[in-house]
Amino acid sequence: MHDLPGPQGTGRTAATRLQPSLSATKEGPVIALCAYVFEELVQWRYGAAGVLAVALVTIGHKLKSTACTAVGLTALALLLAQ
Repeated sequence: MHDLPGPQGTGRTAATRLQPSLSATKEGPVIALCAYVFEELVQWRYGAAGVLAVALVTIGHKLKSTACTAVGLTALALLLAQ
């Protein structure tokens, strides 16, 4: 394979650029369903505080913010310790 530089010079090969993303594969809907079920269980068991904690973890992960993720995980740990 020839190395094709991307806009930022990622150096990814043409084969890796053509690989389907997770949402385009069969695992995407299964993962989404598992996330939905987990969030519903957290809401049922821990209420609004649990949903807020899961939201903080999710947002922190997507934004790559360790502070936001840590706050969410700490809140979840405190809820689980009750």
